[in-house]
Amino acid sequence: MGLSVAAEQAKEALTKASMQRLQDFISDLESNNCHLTVEDLKQEPIIHASCLVSENIAATRNREKRRYFAFLFMEFKMRGEFSDTSMDVFEEDLRILADMSEREMRLLIVIERFFKFLEEVNALPDRTERLRAKFEELCLEIPADPEEFKGLAERLTRTGFVVFSQGLANTGFLVAYRPTQNYYKFKERLGLKS
Repeated sequence: MGLSVAAEQAKEALTKASMQRLQDFISDLESNNCHLTVEDLKQEPIIHASCLVSENIAATRNREKRRYFAFLFMEFKMRGEFSDTSMDVFEEDLRILADMSEREMRLLIVIERFFKFLEEVNALPDRTERLRAKFEELCLEIPADPEEFKGLAERLTRTGFVVFSQGLANTGFLVAYRPTQNYYKFKERLGLKS
């Protein structure tokens, strides 16, 4: 008897958490002037996208990541092009985002920022010292020990958002990955600025 009460309480807690997360999703949409109308909910692509996003949001603990799901949905809905190709891109983005941890999201941004910094200091005589200091500073934001950075970045290549750069590797520096055009397009679809 006690087990069924505990199971029922767990079910209620999960339902409550899922409902709160979905309410946050709707609030994110509304705060960005993206309202779901009765007409929207008659369109199969919007219904399908809403269901996919809702499933991912309900299963995601991190609030910032849930916002990314909302931004991805908003961009899809506001663009208003519901072709098979645009739906495929949306689903691919959604799967990649669902698969990434919050730390990996931060790592992507760190790699982008480091790559920009590298371009800025490339011709300076004290380049190596500046790069090392910047790298250590950015590792604190991930957070990651500088020694585990390479492994984290290597795993991130599965997204297609970073690639190993032999030119960067030849510098003898730990960061030998650079963002790809796929990353910049994904970032744009999330509504994030570079």
